[in-house]
Amino acid sequence: MLAAERRAGERPSVVTQFRNDDGQRPDLIVFLDEKPWIVVESKVEHTATLDQLANYAGWMREASREAPFGITLVFLTHSTPCPVGFVETNSVFAGVALARRRWAGIGRALLQACDRLENNHESQSLCASFFHQLEDLNMSNEYPSSKTMAAAQMFMLFGLEMELLVNSLLEDVSGIGNFSHQKYTSAQPEFSQGLYSGGRWAKSVRGTIGAQVWVGLWFPETGSYRVDVEREMKIDVSAAPKIFTTVDSEELLAAVPGCPNGWYRDDEEYLAFANYDTFADDPTERANAAKAWVRDRIAVLKTHLVEG
Repeated sequence: MLAAERRAGERPSVVTQFRNDDGQRPDLIVFLDEKPWIVVESKVEHTATLDQLANYAGWMREASREAPFGITLVFLTHSTPCPVGFVETNSVFAGVALARRRWAGIGRALLQACDRLENNHESQSLCASFFHQLEDLNMSNEYPSSKTMAAAQMFMLFGLEMELLVNSLLEDVSGIGNFSHQKYTSAQPEFSQGLYSGGRWAKSVRGTIGAQVWVGLWFPETGSYRVDVEREMKIDVSAAPKIFTTVDSEELLAAVPGCPNGWYRDDEEYLAFANYDTFADDPTERANAAKAWVRDRIAVLKTHLVEG
């Protein structure tokens, strides 16, 4: 890095969400001598497409032509897979060095770099704060820690009860449409969103319009779904574990304005949820109450969709 600075004759500058000449907006660009030197595409939940990364590489080659330094394109993530084909042998990345990095590795590298600074240096506090944030988001390790293994053991002991509940709840969304000859997804975790859910495709939800229906358990203290819901639906979501159900169909949402009481919506899905601890304490009674709640919410939404 220092050698590249010396060749360019100036210090680098960092810009985020920069719109380049091609209308693209990489997450972070390091400029050197006003030319893109390093481009970082950061993904936590969703992945980038190979075309997107190839377009970044093409822009970098053109914008840094005749620069006295090499250029690098970085795919930065926590657990999201890198697009197949993001390799230097792919001709679309000719002349561009490629790197794959994880947030946990970045955090540790910053801490190690700060170890060489004077005590109480401001950078040490900033890097430590950043790493603590990664810990809070469960992104400080790529692979299981002892704490994670202990939690996984507990899940293996009791996870079957959750699986049975979620698969049972799938039976209670049948009032939304026609599920005959349609595939379904049995209970499975979505770690990045904090959900443990199952889904079914429903035909004839409103006329000929179908929709994907999901139901299950939501743990808002984990994953990104809580953040997405609060941002898109303009509501506050508590940290308490929840029962939830969604009906996903942009066509359906475009056809029917508003939503009934007890439901929320954005442009992509209807959402209803309730804190699991508001139901009865007995496990069987609680499950039955949750199933009844799902059936009621589905019936209310179905009425709104048919009459709306």
